[in-house]
Amino acid sequence: MGKRKSHFDYAVDLEQMCADDADRDKIWRCAGKWAERVPLNFFVASNEQKPYTVEDLGYETHPMPLKKESGVQQTGDYHCYLPDYNTHTGLVWERKELSDFYNTIVHGRDRFFRECQRAVENPSIDYMIVGIEGTSEKFMKLRPAGGKGAHPSARAAMVESLQARFGYRVIPKWHGGRKYAAKGLIKQNQLWIKYNFFKILGIENWRC
Repeated sequence: MGKRKSHFDYAVDLEQMCADDADRDKIWRCAGKWAERVPLNFFVASNEQKPYTVEDLGYETHPMPLKKESGVQQTGDYHCYLPDYNTHTGLVWERKELSDFYNTIVHGRDRFFRECQRAVENPSIDYMIVGIEGTSEKFMKLRPAGGKGAHPSARAAMVESLQARFGYRVIPKWHGGRKYAAKGLIKQNQLWIKYNFFKILGIENWRC
């Protein structure tokens, strides 16, 4: 059995395929395999209440730099860093338990909207993903403490307006639970890496 190819091997393949103007489908398949092998580190916000661990993600985690250290206010709960390429992905991930998302979207919108606005105004951030640890069906049926809560149609409208308000750059993603949300965090960053391989690898004059 041959040696398993590393992300460096796939990077060489991608550079050669782009230079040869190879078939686009082949390039994208190669980019997907490369992205799946690129080592990831995750930086975690200091106010994250139940952070994903190395065991949850399978990748290293580190504290996100504070504003006094970086000069920039923390945005989102997770940033993904590619240590072998000395760059971050263009995604930030805001983790939300189902009840937390309900309280945020119904009662705490002003504070949350400020964070969303920071994300969309940051030129290094393409999208802010709201990773919800629960399904949309459970969200619609959720009964908050003290009553029935907002009507399902109102909840649906709030979620849709969240996306439209920020030009569809703030995107809620529903998951079956915490472990699936952790997988979603990894998968969404790998997709970003795949579709931005030419930027990361410095391949000029290539258009998808």
